[in-house]
Amino acid sequence: PGQQYEDPYGDWARLSEVSDSGALLVRPDGYVAFRYATTAGDAEELLGDAVRRILGHG
Repeated sequence: PGQQYEDPYGDWARLSEVSDSGALLVRPDGYVAFRYATTAGDAEELLGDAVRRILGHG
């Protein structure tokens, strides 16, 4: 957590189906709660919207 991650062979992008410009939210139990393969806009805003929906606030 909080550290840079390098993926020189592209394994993470291929397995997660999320590009460098995408966004992914994974719960502590490993369940993928939110995924955007690529984001046309602000990833922070998209994640915020996803968290609000997951928590029933949006």
